[in-house]
Amino acid sequence: MSDSMQAQWACQQALTGFFNGLDDRRFDDMLAHFASDGVWTRQGTDLNGHAGIRAVLAERSATVVTRHLISNAEMRVAGDTAEGSAVVTIYHHDDKTGALPAKLEPPRSILLFKASFARRNDHWVIIRLRSERLFA
Repeated sequence: MSDSMQAQWACQQALTGFFNGLDDRRFDDMLAHFASDGVWTRQGTDLNGHAGIRAVLAERSATVVTRHLISNAEMRVAGDTAEGSAVVTIYHHDDKTGALPAKLEPPRSILLFKASFARRNDHWVIIRLRSERLFA
């Protein structure tokens, strides 16, 4: 596998790991894929660095069940940086119990996520993440 293809795969894995950590409430694992000085624009608000993201996560309901399904991912690598995008279908349910399986409802939304990545200490991390709503 070429260096470029390995970098593309690593960036895709960073995005997948970020959302899997969010969905599974493994926030330390989630943030391992995000630069400590990165910015996540979430619902129109810039969350700056790990501290800004953790502050919002602390307000997250303990009973909410989410799943972010990633598709149509595309990464473009240029040296130690990369730009990418992916369509993310979000399922969300909160019956105040957190019991599984959660009730399957239509997707809450479908978003186009755009991300910037950087290779830091031989590890690809997200440095900027933002989204635009495609369907609501």
